[in-house]
Amino acid sequence: MSTRPLVLLAHGSRRPGPSSVLSRTAERVGTILPGVEVRTGYVELQPPDPATALEGLVDPVVLPFFLARGYHVVHDVPAAVERHGSGTVTGHLGVEEHLVEAV
Repeated sequence: MSTRPLVLLAHGSRRPGPSSVLSRTAERVGTILPGVEVRTGYVELQPPDPATALEGLVDPVVLPFFLARGYHVVHDVPAAVERHGSGTVTGHLGVEEHLVEAV
């Protein structure tokens, strides 16, 4: 049985370069889940955009990398997965106390 790829989609920033928190999280998840392709992308402000992050993947699991359940989580991330044509959107990270501490 093959594993489904995982895509972490975050907000994005005007600050140049990738988010160190998102990058480190993706690296750590890749270590914890060997054999799972882990990609990252941003809903706005910086590349890669969701379409690029999802490109070529079949039935990815997409995790909205957001603490709050706002417009991007409710609308933009599911819309990107729908445009892609396959995939499952998980719940967003949320504000669990230990998670907020870690971030």
